[in-house]
Amino acid sequence: MKRTKRIRKVLAGVLVFILAISLSTACGSTEESPKKEAADTTSSDASEETFGLNETAAFETLKMTALEMKESQGDEYIKADEGKVFVGVKFRIENISDSDEVISSILLFNAYVDGTKMDVNLMPPGDLSDGTLDGTLAAGKSMEGYYVVQAGSEWSEIQLDVQSSWLSNTKAEFVITK
Repeated sequence: MKRTKRIRKVLAGVLVFILAISLSTACGSTEESPKKEAADTTSSDASEETFGLNETAAFETLKMTALEMKESQGDEYIKADEGKVFVGVKFRIENISDSDEVISSILLFNAYVDGTKMDVNLMPPGDLSDGTLDGTLAAGKSMEGYYVVQAGSEWSEIQLDVQSSWLSNTKAEFVITK
C-alpha cells in the first residue's frame, strides 16, 4: 500500500514537471522572428539573417542594436589574462512594450568567439564598464552597456546570440569581425 502511494507521488511529480516544461516551451514559442532595422531602412524578416554593427533586431517587446565593438588590455585594476584581450560590444536595448521588461546579460546573451562558447565577463575594465545590460527596463525606456568577454588576442569573429526573453526560442544573431 505504501509503495503504491509512493509510486503515485512520483508519477504525479513527473507529470507536473512535464507539464511545466511544456508550458514554458509553449509560452516561449509564440514570439515571431526579430525584424531587421538599420538607419533609414524599413524592417524585413530576419529569420535567416545576421545582424552587424548599427543594425537593430526588433522583437515584439524589445529592440536591440549593436552600437560599437572595442578591445581592451584592461586598466590598472583589471587586466586581461596573458595572450588575451577584453572584447566588448556595446548594445542599446529599447523597451517598445507597454510594461516593464527584465534584462539579463547572463540569461539573454550567448557569446561565441571564433566558434568557441565564452562567458560574459561580469567585472570588465573601466573603459568597457560604461553601463550594464542588466536590470528592469521601464516601458518606453532604453539602456546602453557593454557585453564583455575575454578572447585570445588573435580572435577574428564574435557572435552574440540574443533573445528578448529567457523563455523565448527566438533569437537574433549579431556577428562582428575584428
